Amino acid sequence: MNRPIWGMLLVMSVILTLPGCGSDSKSDATAKSEPSSGTETPAAAGASGSHPVVHLLSENVVKRSSLEGKWILLFYERMSGMEVPAALLEISKSTSSPKLKVIVKGYGAMLQNPRLKQAVATENSLHLALEMTVQTMGPNRAPTHDTKMLDVLIDLRDGVARGTAQFEPMDSFAVMLVPSELDNIQSLRPQQLPEAVDLQGGADTTPEQALDKLIAFVHAHPDSPLTIEMYPFIFRGVVNRQLEEATVNAEAEKYSALAERWGARAGFKSRIDVATGLIPSGYLPQVALKQIDIALSQLNEERIPVWKSLLQEMKQTVISNLAMLQIRTGTPAEKTKAAGILRERLKVQPYNPLAVFEVAEYDAQQGKKQEALLGFAQVTVLPLFDTILAEIWKNDTSKPAPTPPKESAQALWKELHGGKLDGFDAYLDEVYTQSMPKFNGKRVEPRASQSDNRVVLCELFTGGDCGPCVAADLAFSQVLKTYAPSEVVALQYHEHIPHPDVLANSDTEQRFQYYFPERGGTPSFVISGKAAQAGGYLHQTAEVYKAIRSVIDLLLQRKTSVHIQLKAEPKDGAVVVTADAEGSFSATDPVRLRVVLAEQMVVMRGANGIREHEMLVRSMLGGPGGAELRAGKLHYDGKVDLKTIKRQLDDYLRAYEEANKTNFPVKPLNLSHLHLVAFVQNDQTKEVYQVATIPFPSGAAPAAAPKSQASTGSRSPDSATVSKVSP
Repeated sequence: MNRPIWGMLLVMSVILTLPGCGSDSKSDATAKSEPSSGTETPAAAGASGSHPVVHLLSENVVKRSSLEGKWILLFYERMSGMEVPAALLEISKSTSSPKLKVIVKGYGAMLQNPRLKQAVATENSLHLALEMTVQTMGPNRAPTHDTKMLDVLIDLRDGVARGTAQFEPMDSFAVMLVPSELDNIQSLRPQQLPEAVDLQGGADTTPEQALDKLIAFVHAHPDSPLTIEMYPFIFRGVVNRQLEEATVNAEAEKYSALAERWGARAGFKSRIDVATGLIPSGYLPQVALKQIDIALSQLNEERIPVWKSLLQEMKQTVISNLAMLQIRTGTPAEKTKAAGILRERLKVQPYNPLAVFEVAEYDAQQGKKQEALLGFAQVTVLPLFDTILAEIWKNDTSKPAPTPPKESAQALWKELHGGKLDGFDAYLDEVYTQSMPKFNGKRVEPRASQSDNRVVLCELFTGGDCGPCVAADLAFSQVLKTYAPSEVVALQYHEHIPHPDVLANSDTEQRFQYYFPERGGTPSFVISGKAAQAGGYLHQTAEVYKAIRSVIDLLLQRKTSVHIQLKAEPKDGAVVVTADAEGSFSATDPVRLRVVLAEQMVVMRGANGIREHEMLVRSMLGGPGGAELRAGKLHYDGKVDLKTIKRQLDDYLRAYEEANKTNFPVKPLNLSHLHLVAFVQNDQTKEVYQVATIPFPSGAAPAAAPKSQASTGSRSPDSATVSKVSP
């Protein structure tokens, strides 16, 4: 089997941002908007290496001294090597302006609803604004068709008209104008560039071989648009080959020179591509710094709003990477300076595992045992820090991997405590609590009590072994601290994604399938029925929180006619729960009333390092399907026996262990400090019309929520009784 070799190079870098963990085979990589939505990615070409015979419009282009004349605009589709006829243009002199006149004679068959919104042409340049419909795909949702504006910029250089087009400044693709005498291009179809076959590799191709093949390709095909697209992958892979600084600098200059042939915008972007490729691995930071400085020097009025802050942030990252190199290999003076740079950087961005580790190593060498102990402890307990470092060290074959951070922390603890480890685990717990992101925002004041206030339901599907769920879990916790239950009620469902999860249960699995029957992944937020995937690692918590809050704040503006009355009363060793909902329902409305039993907090260290799991769904009373509409009303009543629920959860986990040949060392089933949550949902649109919540009675006192509104009582996880399992 053959596969594109750039796909192999994608996995060679340490990826610090992931879209999510897939659900079995149904996970779907994010698909970006492309210039055409109807083209198919061609099947892999044969392995023979021979170029297929195709007729390309860009072959043997006749050079022109001016843009006057008839032209075919070609798009080069990203990651496919396809040449797509996009538009037939006629450019001529204008009687009323020194600029040339642009007329679109027709569009290619692959564009959907194209419209020319603006055209500016001179003798040697063309700027088009094309509005069109593009297909956008993303995880956990069906493809959508959106209207977007495409910015096309072309320059005539040495008789050839080439340039770039972009829907967004961060992402562009190559375009070209070729002279033509045709009057219609509707019959023209996309063709694959013949050199694309050279980018196929066998199943046994190694990343090193893939890199060598890419370098050979770009040198062999300097004028190919694929060369501009493939060059960035080379810089992602140089760390594996440990290419010398002079070699990488030379490749950077070759790339820039070739990119300039496709316009100043491509040349500028090439500098950023080089730095972006080198930054994740921290390899050759001096080369990345040089490219960033060149890009900064090329900023103009148009580029500053988009690129200045990003380039400055990239530069700070590279300076940190350079400091991490010098703190290991520099002179004593360089090491001291590097340590100072990293300490300052950690004040601004405290969740860089490699920087924390390098400073801890330096402190240990300097005899600063307490400081070193803290650093090693942070790397040990903060979510995924140890995993990220282990991956970095595994990919760096130039030197032996350092001592595991936990072992270093234990050794220092013994040195400071008479050779004993007593109190070490408690110290790690304290470091975790003190070092995790703190909620620094303001609690949102509840709205004035009105009968038509709609409470927002924030549901999070997550997993204890899911890396990108770290930021989602922490953002979820901050949402709970931001809003009173009269504004937002939040529920957390654990799934067996990507690996078995002891906090999952049959109801959480079925709820996940309710929203994502075809494909799904974690983390996934669903805000009042609206899916919103947002996740990441520890340093991305703030941006995930911001994204989720923006959706919540918008939904809080909506009103509702639905009223919910929720009651719970202890009786005969159990609790009788009743829920009633009324609203403007017709007899055929596909609405359901669902009642959930959630545990306020379970403390247990997941494989991803998250220890606190809040508003954890333990059971959906009456089943995940909920209560149907009868006579215009929704009603649930049932008796809740916690012993029965514990037994059901335990039976489920035991059956799962047996069926999946796994073992859960601990099963946190205390079920303490519980809450009842009732909500009304449209099963067709998934919209949630109203939510109510009350504490689940722990003693003899009954609990009830006022009709029409969720409980406004405060919810303070910090002071609540929690289920706790030692990490």
